[in-house]
Amino acid sequence: MSIIYIFLIGLWNFRFRPRHPTHMDTKISWADEAASPDELDEEFDTFPTSKGQDVVKMRWLLETVQRKRRGFKHC
Repeated sequence: MSIIYIFLIGLWNFRFRPRHPTHMDTKISWADEAASPDELDEEFDTFPTSKGQDVVKMRWLLETVQRKRRGFKHC
């Protein structure tokens, strides 16, 4: 009987849970706009990649150009 009571209390309190992370304001930290959709697609791609060869080449070219602009400081 006590397990049902604990379950019902948990179910009741679940309605009042916070809907957004309380420890971080996404607007202040720019977490919602920092990464482009292409960067997110690259980050969450499987290994080995599930994308086509042309997409992988374009990612590599963009990374190479960005490194060249930075002067290879962060390699």
